[in-house]
Amino acid sequence: MKPATATIARRNDGIQMAELINLRQFKKAKARQAKADTGQRNRVKFGRTAAEKQTADLDRNRETTFLDGVHKDTPRDTDE
Repeated sequence: MKPATATIARRNDGIQMAELINLRQFKKAKARQAKADTGQRNRVKFGRTAAEKQTADLDRNRETTFLDGVHKDTPRDTDE
């Protein structure tokens, strides 16, 4: 991204000229950078890859299946 302020350039005859900045391109570059920064913050805040989510689901299902298998049934009280 180009600087926000114009820089001074010297011509061969010693006259100083300001470097021209295309404001449309500058604004677009600034907006792209802001969007990239927001995306990076959101990836840190919310980001888990699909593989990580799938692995967590498989682990949760494996734990549930294991716990259901070792669950001990207790006899119910009957009023007969």
